[in-house]
Amino acid sequence: MPIVRLEVTLSTSAVSASDAAAALEITSLERHITLDRAMYGSDQAASVEPMGLRQLIGAVRKIETAMGDGNMSMNSKEISIAKKLRAHIPFESHK
Repeated sequence: MPIVRLEVTLSTSAVSASDAAAALEITSLERHITLDRAMYGSDQAASVEPMGLRQLIGAVRKIETAMGDGNMSMNSKEISIAKKLRAHIPFESHK
């Protein structure tokens, strides 16, 4: 599969938009950061405060972990359970 570079720039205070972008496997995410969203300025209201940035990074990392690396395999602890649940079909241990 060809590698597609997907960069996203968001101008919204909603962190969930960044989460959705991360689920699409973006290569980079640009967010505006501010110390206080109530400060004067055109970008302040749509920017992320430090705590929001920490939450955003945590959420993106969790999504990356949940998406996995694309390789499907069984955990060694799952093998005995799979054998039990699939007793009626032939089972080969995972590679």
